Amino acid sequence: MLASQIRHANLGETPQSLDDVIEETSELIAKNSIIVQHPHCIAHLHTPPLIPAVAAEAFITALNQSMDSWDQASAATFVEQVTDWLCQRFGFDEKADGVFTSGGTQSNLMGLLMARDNAIEKISGTDVQKDGLPDYADKLRVISSKNSHFTMQKSASLLGLGEHAVICVDTYSDGTMDIESADATLAALKAEGLIPFAITGTAGTTDHGAIDDLDDVAMLAKNTAYGCTLMRPMAVP
Repeated sequence: MLASQIRHANLGETPQSLDDVIEETSELIAKNSIIVQHPHCIAHLHTPPLIPAVAAEAFITALNQSMDSWDQASAATFVEQVTDWLCQRFGFDEKADGVFTSGGTQSNLMGLLMARDNAIEKISGTDVQKDGLPDYADKLRVISSKNSHFTMQKSASLLGLGEHAVICVDTYSDGTMDIESADATLAALKAEGLIPFAITGTAGTTDHGAIDDLDDVAMLAKNTAYGCTLMRPMAVP
């Protein structure tokens, strides 16, 4: 019934006043939405919004700044440099930098993009942004655990590597990556003439909240022939 009501809602067919639009939206959408603030609601991924977050969203929407360039977002440009403070808090050096993303999907895509481009530059000196993928791109592989987020495969597809470029290894009983399995998989891939260029260590799997031993994963990445990049995607359970 709800689907039918939404499909038959007035979608611009006749002009409406703002008051009518707000009332219709309240009755049709708001009252039929999941109320994550309710004490009986067990949220899947999204949590109840904080009042400061609601105020911040209103503030951001009202100003509608564009981060394309400084002259379109003067103050916001400097606000975004809070990433410098975050890098310091996490113990990174002065060369570290970062950006805010919309969530884990975009973060995984960007991480895999940078790992891919870095590996290709090291292997053949090719600039992917200018020259496109090299002829050995079909040999590139990514190591993830079976509990890693599905966006690893999605990102590999978008980057022209294909979903099969992501090789998922076993996990321990606690849901974290099986390092021995990952090590054996890396050796097998290299024996086949393939190129493992990234290992993803998950800091909080979606289903179990498992956090891979990132030190072990980093050591495994460091010891591989192509100096695999360690990615650390995070999904909030």
